[in-house]
Parts: sequence; structure tokens; C-alpha cells
Amino acid sequence: MPIFIDTVKTQNDLDAILDLRSVVFIDEQLVPEEEEIDELDTLQSIVDDKVIHIVAKENNKVLGTARMFVESRTTISSSRETHLHVGRVAVDSDSRKTGIGRLVMDKCHQLAIERGYSMLTLSAQVQALGFYERLGYQARGRIYLDAGIEHRDMDIKVTN
Repeated sequence: MPIFIDTVKTQNDLDAILDLRSVVFIDEQLVPEEEEIDELDTLQSIVDDKVIHIVAKENNKVLGTARMFVESRTTISSSRETHLHVGRVAVDSDSRKTGIGRLVMDKCHQLAIERGYSMLTLSAQVQALGFYERLGYQARGRIYLDAGIEHRDMDIKVTN
């Protein structure tokens, strides 16, 4: 079956990606739930254009996800910012090292370009720096702790 990658539009898809994130971040990485789920993780935030959630599925099984928003938490379509923040990138444990993460990130890049953004920024877990570097991201700044996990900021310019 082909892999389907799109934006989340329904409560069912939102619930499914939140379940995946719960397994990856809360169960596997021991991130406290109150730090993992926030106000951007609602269907209303999607409808209000405050966040874009990506879902990768095969046979209705969610394999990966990510979300994008503007740092000022304004609406994506009316923001005057030039970059989107990518976060909560997660891939099902059975699907890691299969290219799902790259497909999810490619979809993020495509959507950013379509919406007129020229830069994506993210806070990468140190263990994932190589993955993002292979996609063209460049690290900046120092390593810092977020939810008890070492992170480093990274950026990429996106163009047509």
C-alpha cells in the first residue's frame, strides 16, 4: 500500500497522531504529558489556522507526524514572520529508518513554500541532529535541555 501524507483535518486523525506522540514522547522518552500536549493540539487550533499537523499513514495506521506554527502563535496565513517552527516530529518505532521521517519533513517543506515561508526552524533532539543535517538543516546556538532531553536549534531555507 502507498503511504498517504497530508494535513490533519479531522478529530480522528488528530487523535491518532496524538496517540503516536504519546507513545514516542511520553512512553518512550518520558516527557511529562503536560509538556507534550498543549493548546496547539486541538481541532480548533487547526481550524483557526494556528497550527498545521502532518500525518503519514499506511492502511489507516499512523506512521509519522509533525506540526508547524509561527512562533508568535498568530495565524499562519496572516503572519508577517518569514519562518515556521517545526515540532513534535515523531515516527512509529516500527517505521523508523524507513524514510517516513524524510517524507513527513518533505511535506513540511512543501507546505511552508506554498504558504510563502522561506525558512523552517526546529529544536532538534541531539540524537536526531544527523537526520536533520542530512535534510539540509544547519545547527545554531548551544545545546540546551528541553523536557530533560538535550536539544539544539536548527534552520533550513526552503525554496521552490
